[in-house]
Amino acid sequence: MRYRYFTNAIMLAIFINPFSGDIQDCSAPENSSPAKYTNQVRDEKIRTILLYRERSALTLPVINLNSGERLELHFDDLSEQQRNFSYTLIHCNSRWESSLLEQQEYLGGFGSGRIDKTASSFNTTYGYFHYNLMFPGDEARPLISGNYALVVYQDNDPENIVLIRQFYVTEPLVTIEAEVRQPAGEKNFTGQEIEFKMHYEGHYILDPARDITILIRQNGNSGTDKIITKPRFVGPAELVYGGNNTLVFDGGNEFRYFDIKSMKYEAEHIGHIDFQNPYYHVFLKPDEPRTYDPYFTQKEFNGNYYIDKENSQDRHVEADYVYVHFQMPAQIPYTDGEIYIYGALSGWSDGIEYRMSYNAEKRRYENILLLKQGLYNYAYAYCQSDTRVLDISYFEGNHYETENEYTFFVYHYDSSWDYDRLIAVKQISSR
Repeated sequence: MRYRYFTNAIMLAIFINPFSGDIQDCSAPENSSPAKYTNQVRDEKIRTILLYRERSALTLPVINLNSGERLELHFDDLSEQQRNFSYTLIHCNSRWESSLLEQQEYLGGFGSGRIDKTASSFNTTYGYFHYNLMFPGDEARPLISGNYALVVYQDNDPENIVLIRQFYVTEPLVTIEAEVRQPAGEKNFTGQEIEFKMHYEGHYILDPARDITILIRQNGNSGTDKIITKPRFVGPAELVYGGNNTLVFDGGNEFRYFDIKSMKYEAEHIGHIDFQNPYYHVFLKPDEPRTYDPYFTQKEFNGNYYIDKENSQDRHVEADYVYVHFQMPAQIPYTDGEIYIYGALSGWSDGIEYRMSYNAEKRRYENILLLKQGLYNYAYAYCQSDTRVLDISYFEGNHYETENEYTFFVYHYDSSWDYDRLIAVKQISSR
C-alpha cells in the first residue's frame, strides 16, 4: 500500500495542467494543495473535446454501473500528420484526487486501450484529424462506482498526456427530491434557493452526517460547486438539506449565443462573414454589458455548445474551423480587472487565449477564437485584480427567473473499501 501511495503521488504530479482547466481563481499563485484530475488539454493542437452518453450529445457523461451503457469521446487534432493515441481510466475520490485502490480493484480488462477510430476532415478549409472512442468496453471496464478520469496519451507513453476528461459511474441506491424557488432576503430578485431531500430507504448509512457528501453544480460549471455535508434533518430513511436561505445560488442570466453552422449567410447575432484566404472569419455583433438590463427569456444550452454543419452527412468531420471575432464596446479600459470569454467553449476556465484585449483606437475589447462550426453559448466573466475570482454577473447580471440546470452528485464514503461510492446523480431545471 505504501508503494501504491508513492506511485499515485508521482502520477498526480504528472497531471498538472499547463494549458487550461476548471480553475476559477484567475491568475492565482501556485499553492501546495493536492493535484487533481481536472478537465485538461495538455496539447495545443487538440481541439473540440466532447464527452457524452452514447448518441446523446449535450448530456452529462454519466453511466450506471454494470448497465452496458457507454460514453462517446470526440476530439480533433490539428496536427499535419495522424498520431497514435491510447487511453486509461483512473478512479478518483469525490475531490477528484486519485483513490488509493489498485487498478484491478476498480477496472476490469487490460486497464488501457487504443483509440483507433480516426478520420480526416472532409471538404474543409482547415485540415484536421478526428478521433472517436466508445467506452467502456473489454479493454477497460469500471468495476465500482465513483468519479473517473479518462486519460488520453500519445505513442503508448502514459506520461505523454494530451487530455483528461472527467466522467461518472453511478449505482443508483438513493433518490433526490429537489425544489428551486425564489429566495427571501437580499437575493430575492437575483438568486435561486434550493431545498432537497435524499431518500435512502433500503440503503444502509452508518453515519449520514459523516459519510454522505453532496455536490451541487449549476449548468456544468465547476466554479459554481457547492458541497454539502451536514443535513438539516436526519430521519430513519430521509435526509433534508437547505431551507431558510442556507443554500442559494446566483441566478445569473440566459447565455449569449451565436450560430455558425453555415458560412453562406449571417445567422442571428452574426455581423458579417468574410473569407480571408484560406480561412473563414466570422464577426459577431457588438456585445453590450447586460448587468442592469431587465430579464429576457430565450432558449439556449446553459452555456454549452453543439458541433454542426448545415446539410452535412457527418458533422464531426465536415464541420470546418473558423475564426470568430468577439467585441465589447468600452469607452475606456477597465483598470481593476480583466475580461474573459466564458462557458463550455472555454472549458469554464480563465485560459489566456480567452482573455479580451483592449483596442484603444476602436474603443472596445476584442478577441479572436478558432472554433469548429456549430451552435455556441457564451458569456463574459470579469476577473477583478483584488478578488482574482471570475465573476459572470459583472457583465451579465443576476435574475431569479433565469432557467438554470442543477446537477446533484451524492457520494457515500465506504470505510470498508476506503473509497467514495457515487450513489446518485440527479439533474433538475430551475423551472
